[in-house]
Amino acid sequence: MGPCRPVAPVRPVAPVRPVAPVRPLSPLSPLSPLSPLIPVRPLSPWMPCGPVKPISPWGPVEPVSPFSPCAPVAPVSPLSPLSPLSPFGPWGPTVTSMSAFCSGADPVETLSRYVPGVSRRL
Repeated sequence: MGPCRPVAPVRPVAPVRPVAPVRPLSPLSPLSPLSPLIPVRPLSPWMPCGPVKPISPWGPVEPVSPFSPCAPVAPVSPLSPLSPLSPFGPWGPTVTSMSAFCSGADPVETLSRYVPGVSRRL
């Protein structure tokens, strides 16, 4: 082998072709078949509490905020649908008329006038 071998001539490199510009992404359509957008309507005169919420499959979802201008309606108790239970019973406390109270009559005396069989003193 000789000290230097002749080197084969280098082939010329082809010039790099310009790359086509990247096409911008097309904007997404506002409505897709998977999730249609439901617009939120502004306040209306028949609904003063706020915008209409979208309806979910589990019913209308409306978070209740303690700072909401519309206070939530208290749930009705199954024990007393008309009024809360009173410690005095379903009819409330015994009410004495003003004239009976001013005359000094006690509830037993007033009751004995209207209910037969009730003595003036128990």
